[in-house]
Amino acid sequence: MGYADDIRDELELDEDFETAEEREFRELTTTSFDPQRYVSFQVKEYDRSTGWMMLHHPSIGEMSYNVLWIVNKEDRRTLVDNYVKGGPPIYVRLQRQGNKFIKGGVIVFEQLDKPTFTPLTKVVSKPIDFLRYNISGQPFNVQRDGILVLCGTPGSGKTHNALHNIHNLMSVFDEVLYLNWEVTENDIKQRVLTGRVPPFNGDKLILSQTQNVREVTKWLGSKNAAVIVDNIDNLIGAGDNQFQEQLAFIKELDKHIKANNQHALILTQHIKDSKMSLFKKDGSWSDIVNLSLLSGVKQLGDMSRSAIFTSYYDGDVGSGYKTKIIKKGSGLYDSELKALASDSGRPLPF
Repeated sequence: MGYADDIRDELELDEDFETAEEREFRELTTTSFDPQRYVSFQVKEYDRSTGWMMLHHPSIGEMSYNVLWIVNKEDRRTLVDNYVKGGPPIYVRLQRQGNKFIKGGVIVFEQLDKPTFTPLTKVVSKPIDFLRYNISGQPFNVQRDGILVLCGTPGSGKTHNALHNIHNLMSVFDEVLYLNWEVTENDIKQRVLTGRVPPFNGDKLILSQTQNVREVTKWLGSKNAAVIVDNIDNLIGAGDNQFQEQLAFIKELDKHIKANNQHALILTQHIKDSKMSLFKKDGSWSDIVNLSLLSGVKQLGDMSRSAIFTSYYDGDVGSGYKTKIIKKGSGLYDSELKALASDSGRPLPF
């Protein structure tokens, strides 16, 4: 029996304490890792003020642990950034001796999302649904299950356009969650009461200022619902990577709404540069107006189904609010959607 077999014997855990993921991890790594005994616990709760967290294992149950016992500061940062700030589930692999867990021992943070490999013939096909938006007078139809980004200058009507399109969203969704990080609840209600936006059922518009993506996805669940984020630039972290919170929020939200056929409208500003001109002299859009102007984390534009830019042009001719599709993606203009509906026999969303 060789050295690798000796290590495998040393690593054998009681079946009650070993999940399938752990067994696979052990079998794949015994030839390259020191013979340590680890058991994976998912972080269930975390209290930032005290550093206390509750871990959960499907067979062992729950055990408390204190993040302050983690000597490695990078591991602490991983826990805070990826779990508390809304990243994917983190599994903490605690070193074990017998039936005891060593507090202050080696801790490895892992993401155990297992890849899948599916033949195309096994994929269940279903028609793509579209939502109709009207941004500053320009209609556009976006794919339902995903993110639409609305970018613009301050005062360019991003919030107005979001509120203006709620009645369209409510014709499709049972509820709309509005994350009002920038405007107050009273501001929103006054705009509705004064008739500045098309009327809609106020009971179906849910307001919240939570920035915890886990709470957002928990509320969404599998509902027939949409969410509006106004706006994502208010989610800024500290330290070297200020946009890590945005990325974690967007990735988790995007994954959830695609899995549940939901929708998100995310508002953002553009990168500010005093030398930048958004319009040409004739009032047409400058070539620099594209996805690279999105403020914040780059992946917002990458993960979106479509992206729209809006701004106010104050010129001698043709002044007013203007709109540019900076990422068409899977979105369709009315003529394209009419042609698709004619070929498929499906009804139009307008």
